[in-house]
Amino acid sequence: MKPGDRDPALETRAAEALRNLLQQVSSIELGEIRVESRGSGRPSCMVAHIRVLGHSHTLVCRVGASSQPGPLRRSLAALAQFAALEAGSATPLLIAPLLSPRAQALCCESHAAFLDLEGNARLELGEIFIRRRSLPHGAPHEAGDCPAHRTVPAILGEFTSSMPRAATAQVGTHRCA
Repeated sequence: MKPGDRDPALETRAAEALRNLLQQVSSIELGEIRVESRGSGRPSCMVAHIRVLGHSHTLVCRVGASSQPGPLRRSLAALAQFAALEAGSATPLLIAPLLSPRAQALCCESHAAFLDLEGNARLELGEIFIRRRSLPHGAPHEAGDCPAHRTVPAILGEFTSSMPRAATAQVGTHRCA
């Protein structure tokens, strides 16, 4: 499969992972998730319309299969372009099968939210901040967050019952400078 080719099975899994993540937060209301084509030869993107504490938000998502630095940087650049095309302010969100800590840091540096199919997520929606980290069983829990952001952590709930790996979640209200 070429880098720009669509993978409908991966898109379906990505949409389901996004739906599951958003449903974990009671103040988020999911409208619709749809796949949009951006023209011939250009990869599609997924757009999710949600309401957070009564305010409309748009998530512009790019589903990527690679977390290698080169392809990841290209995906993040394309994602920024997709988000800029949306009316209003859209939140760019990269979804991938697995994002390494370095790939997650690249997303943070690019001001993009991320979600991987292993249970890792970081998403800022106005006053709501979602961070979920999934670790292999028995792995030590690493401290730290994206260097440019600080959160007021609070345990959101148990995710381990529906996930194959142990997970933690944090939610907080904040505004980054």
